[in-house]
Amino acid sequence: MLKKILILIFLFCIMPAPVPAQDLPVRVETDAKLEYNKGIDYYNSGQFDEAVDCFRRAIDLEPDYIDAYYNLGMTFDYLKQYEASISMFKELLERKPDDYDAIYRAALVSYKMNLPEQAKEYLAKLPVSNPLYYKGQELARKMGTDIQTIKTSTPQEDEIPAENPAPQGTFAGNFYYENLPSPTGIVVDSVGYLYVANYSDNLIYRITPTGEKMVYLKTPKLNGPIGLAMDEVGNLYIANYNNNSVLKLSSSHQLTTLIENIDKPYYLYVSGGYLFISSQGTNTVVRYKI
Repeated sequence: MLKKILILIFLFCIMPAPVPAQDLPVRVETDAKLEYNKGIDYYNSGQFDEAVDCFRRAIDLEPDYIDAYYNLGMTFDYLKQYEASISMFKELLERKPDDYDAIYRAALVSYKMNLPEQAKEYLAKLPVSNPLYYKGQELARKMGTDIQTIKTSTPQEDEIPAENPAPQGTFAGNFYYENLPSPTGIVVDSVGYLYVANYSDNLIYRITPTGEKMVYLKTPKLNGPIGLAMDEVGNLYIANYNNNSVLKLSSSHQLTTLIENIDKPYYLYVSGGYLFISSQGTNTVVRYKI
């Protein structure tokens, strides 16, 4: 999701905020963050090889840099370098075994590698109290099973107990989501992920209830995203302000232009099977059947 800014785009998928290592010299820690942030910039501009090099240098400087491992794993996933991707998630989980986002991603990459038993081992570690459990169920069903069945055939000591998990679809307590340049529209999905439009950088972030951030959508079609809305089946709608259009990103991550020639679309709202769009350029509100 930046803890996890890449995922990124699947990553068309997907990135999070750095987690400092407490036992490292300040200079090393600072240099690692600089390399990490450079990696994010390279990723956003589509320079993936350079992004990989920067994330690797960040890890060399700070071997326990969780976000760097995650984003490196997401980048390799996006590049379809699955062996390298799963290796990064394994390195991350050795350092932070209760990172459920990394556990889910490891399961997903294992599935892509046609390693269903390995995918099931990771899915068995997802507690029902964690929002990612429901995404894990979707993956399990693709393999003709469910997590409950997987858990009955997996030693229970392999499951990581949840510590103060965020309830499904909720955010517990007050929290500041930082390092979000030019944030505009926001929306929350049914399992508790927060989506934030970034107007100046032309991308959409996805943030977990625990604050782990990743790039969810980065494409030349985005030009000044402002308003966001989501329907009950998980389709994301984007007010593409500078292109005078509304985009639709389906729950399967297919991007299409839903409406063209709408002057300066700004705020979006979904209700009763309709998408409502405020048009700043014409001082009107448009109702569109979805």
